[in-house]
Amino acid sequence: MFSTGSILSPCYSAATWQFAASIVAVGLTWRESLGIVALSFFIVSFVIALNGAVGAIYHVPFPVIARVSWGFWGSYIAIISRVILAVFWFAIQTMNGANTVRVMLGAIWPSFLTLRNTIPEDQGIATNTMISFVLFWLIQIPFLCMHPNNLRWLFMAKSIIVPIGWVAILIWAFVATDGGGELFKQQPSISGSAYSWAFLASMTAVIGNYATLSVNQVGSPSKIDSLCHRILGSISKLTLFRRPTSHATLASL
Repeated sequence: MFSTGSILSPCYSAATWQFAASIVAVGLTWRESLGIVALSFFIVSFVIALNGAVGAIYHVPFPVIARVSWGFWGSYIAIISRVILAVFWFAIQTMNGANTVRVMLGAIWPSFLTLRNTIPEDQGIATNTMISFVLFWLIQIPFLCMHPNNLRWLFMAKSIIVPIGWVAILIWAFVATDGGGELFKQQPSISGSAYSWAFLASMTAVIGNYATLSVNQVGSPSKIDSLCHRILGSISKLTLFRRPTSHATLASL
């Protein structure tokens, strides 16, 4: 149950939810967005699968693989790199959570959204967002003190509740916009080289979101029976679960 939850849970993350809408925001349309997300997921799925080949073939975890490649002391370079990446990724996800908390508090107390800002503008964050950031950070503390195996219920709950939530939002958005509104009539607002660079930059952004994951996959598939299962699992995970999540945001634009 933990394995299923841990695999499906990242498919419904805030970052995945933002992909398609971000691509439309740079001047492309929903058509290009669908193609870019699908193609990028397909490409990176092979990278993730093949980078996890060592774990799938030899059934050894990351510490063993790191020491074989780097040596005993050199393996600390790989470990520290993962720690630094984890710190940055945790900060990004916490900021996503802070924005969510700010919207939730604003829905309960509308005056919170117009709270007087006492933080200098050059800091890039307002007072209400900072309050939300601190609140979300405090909420996470108890979960950080728990072993991942004790959080299996949270992963499973997320894998069930979040898909229901985004499907409900998708239905609401279509109803509120009379079937999508002007979205399906949209044309690209850029052309020529700007269009090409935006297309490639969007692909890089989608693939780059999984750069850390693709590197960290070395020891994850150590309990998988074969490399074939690993490749098929990665492709199906990204194309069947993550792609619909990112596309669900288009109707709410």
